[in-house]
Amino acid sequence: MKLPLVSDMDCLLRAQRLYWLLLALAVPIAPVQAKSFDAPHKQLLKLGTESEGRLAAPASASRTSEVLGADPPSARNRAIAQSALADVSPPAKSQNDFKKVPKSAAPLLSDFLAVPEAAPVRPSRHLSRTQSSVRPGAKPLMPDDATVAELPSDPELGVIQVGQVSRDDELGVIQLRSPLQDPELGILELRQIAPPTPRSPLAYLSTFVAASSSDNIFLFEDPIQGRFGDQLVRPGISILAFPTLGPDTGLLLSARTTLFRYQEQTASNYDEVRFQAGIRQRLSANAYGELSLSHQLLYEEGFSEQFFTNTGIDLTLGRRDRLTPQLTLDSYYQGQIFFSDPERFSNVLNSVGATLNYEINSQWDTGIGYRLTISDFTQQSRHETYQRLTGQLRYAITPEVRLSLFGGLSNGRSSESRITFDDTFFGLSINATVPIF
Repeated sequence: MKLPLVSDMDCLLRAQRLYWLLLALAVPIAPVQAKSFDAPHKQLLKLGTESEGRLAAPASASRTSEVLGADPPSARNRAIAQSALADVSPPAKSQNDFKKVPKSAAPLLSDFLAVPEAAPVRPSRHLSRTQSSVRPGAKPLMPDDATVAELPSDPELGVIQVGQVSRDDELGVIQLRSPLQDPELGILELRQIAPPTPRSPLAYLSTFVAASSSDNIFLFEDPIQGRFGDQLVRPGISILAFPTLGPDTGLLLSARTTLFRYQEQTASNYDEVRFQAGIRQRLSANAYGELSLSHQLLYEEGFSEQFFTNTGIDLTLGRRDRLTPQLTLDSYYQGQIFFSDPERFSNVLNSVGATLNYEINSQWDTGIGYRLTISDFTQQSRHETYQRLTGQLRYAITPEVRLSLFGGLSNGRSSESRITFDDTFFGLSINATVPIF
């Protein structure tokens, strides 16, 4: 009887040792790992399966433990263990798992798997590792229990959480730049391209009417009648073209016809046709030069009979200086050679002049001009010098139509005694210019 008792005691001690070992392994599980029961219970089931051969004992072992006064596991702990085993999904079985398990191991394993009462929830080791990876000073957003329960878990690492992007105390918030931003040049803004400057017209049609009054209309003093004063009306039309040959070079082409009608000296009425062709070159930002050829034809009234022809070569050097934003000074030199028919009127003219213009506003401007002329006739002994001072007030009715009020005086002398340049004049003119193409 002694040997069976020792054997029963040895089995009981081994059972108690295994029981406390299983209690030590049964770590309380935090709510974060509520769905991570598979790994611990797999180990417990495996441990129970491997130890089942050693735990199997004859029925007399249980009776011996009752004799020695060993307290059996409580019914509450046994119910908790059975409910835990019922909730755990059986793991996928490999080929080694299909071994036949003795039927006598189930009651004994259920006795040894009694789970103590739930301990206070402690932070999971894996969760602490995730929180410790956050930089100092960062303020991550902690998810609640419901959110954590929905996160997937790893059998070995537990729940892996992705921390919220937070502000760093040293670096601040690092923002991603747009892919359209160049890392070196920054954001390249597209600047709107201005439309091309419209091309200036090449040809213009101009019409004008001028009415003037003069006390020496013919610049001639008759020994008997003296000077002739009269009013002169000059309507005319012209076509002008300015084709360009380069950035600083252009052509000047014009054809003009003018009717001269006197109010009192009607027998002196005549008509004029004039052609001119030249080239203009810009010499600097303010200066230019022009060389032209002109041909003038004079007819009796109504273009009935031609009585005078004049062909001339004209050289002009001009300059414009802007003294103020509204004040400009135009100065020029002009040299002319005329070949006339009849020849006795052929002459050479040299003139210098200047005009000071003041722009009052966009519609009104005024100017005063001075011109000095020296004339030498090539086919007769005749020399003349005269000067003229003229003032103008101009008004732009439209950009194409301009009205001008002018007046002035002139004086001079001539080697011909009947020629006089002393004169006072004033008048009004209107001019309209429209582009053709």
